[in-house]
Amino acid sequence: MAGIAEAEDEFEQLLRIKMGDANEEQIAGLLALRATLPDRGARAMALAEERLTAEALNARNQQILERARTVLGDDQYRLVFGVEPGDAVNLIDPNVFRRMQNAEG
Repeated sequence: MAGIAEAEDEFEQLLRIKMGDANEEQIAGLLALRATLPDRGARAMALAEERLTAEALNARNQQILERARTVLGDDQYRLVFGVEPGDAVNLIDPNVFRRMQNAEG
């Protein structure tokens, strides 16, 4: 469990480094958004049960990023995520994802 707590602490530290402590409300908003997301174990179980596609997962991730954009505003969003607001961010390569699913059976 310490690994998860450390990762969460790293996320908050990264936000504070990039945004500064003067943006406490936005940092708190992003941390609250993250708290609404299922943990890694629950996500892995849901993926196995739902048999989602890479495209569906990328769409879900994009929705989360859009929620983060609402919390941050465009300038802070660029600063934190390093991409332009509204740009598609595809974290999952569909070809790699399909190969992994096929390998698992």
